[in-house]
Amino acid sequence: VCAGQNVNVVRKINCVVQLPQDHRDTLLRALANLIDNSIEACANKGDIEVLVSEDDANIKIEVRDSGAGIPTHVLAS
Repeated sequence: VCAGQNVNVVRKINCVVQLPQDHRDTLLRALANLIDNSIEACANKGDIEVLVSEDDANIKIEVRDSGAGIPTHVLAS
């Protein structure tokens, strides 16, 4: 659970991930931004899933949340 908020974060990691050293900081910052956005989307209450899996030679990272989604008027702009 995120400190001071009613947000539950579930991690489902189904593979071993070796981050390339030259892109490590950028990838971790992008993942942190996705999780921060999910916390905001959940209005400080809800669930967030971080899923990591391997598909052939690729690593797939998904961040899902139980938030309402992006409003239509924001998507249109």
